[in-house]
Amino acid sequence: MICFISSSRNSSIAIRKRLLKTDIFSYQRCFPNLENLHGVEDFVNDIPFEFSIALIDSVSDGNFGDLICEELRELKPNMTLIVLFDKSLHKTERFKYYEKADYEIDMDRGDEPTFSLSPLLGSLGYVPEYGYRHLKLIKDTHSAIYLGMKMPLTESEYRILLFICTNADRVISPEELLAFCFAESYRMVVSNVKHHISNINKKSKALGGRKLILSVRGKGYKINDFM
Repeated sequence: MICFISSSRNSSIAIRKRLLKTDIFSYQRCFPNLENLHGVEDFVNDIPFEFSIALIDSVSDGNFGDLICEELRELKPNMTLIVLFDKSLHKTERFKYYEKADYEIDMDRGDEPTFSLSPLLGSLGYVPEYGYRHLKLIKDTHSAIYLGMKMPLTESEYRILLFICTNADRVISPEELLAFCFAESYRMVVSNVKHHISNINKKSKALGGRKLILSVRGKGYKINDFM
């Protein structure tokens, strides 16, 4: 599991969008009001330690990035520490390098293409889990585990459910689902999308008695928060 440590949620979201196509992080921890070393110690002590990887955002607040690294290294030596920083924002040499970290990633890439953390996380043995609450999507087999039970899906159903799960905070139009999930297929139309969603809901109702995807009249679809 991954712990993302940042000084602000907004900074965290911005960095995640830049580094990853989907938000695969399982835990967010913010340190907005740290004023001294004692505050860093208390902050680190409160972090649950079932995590194997910590991503430390030192872009938004470079003053505490190295101190958090140092405290984490002492408390959990086997945790992999990845520091995200922006060299152009560091005004002193003190915060230019993070000796306690396993990896340092300079976010100041200028005009270079956006890069991804996925290869690094994959090399560390991290396999992302896609899904939402009681639903887990299995990428390799295009299937799902719902309420602990296997729910077979077609590839089209899997694509739709994955897209809706990774955009669980908003309503998605049928046209957007068509464009993002089936851009390569000229045969797919909106009516096909509606048919696939109906099939997904039939399968989820058979297992748990509830629809996974709700229809919002005149707008589109959203994940059922009460699945």
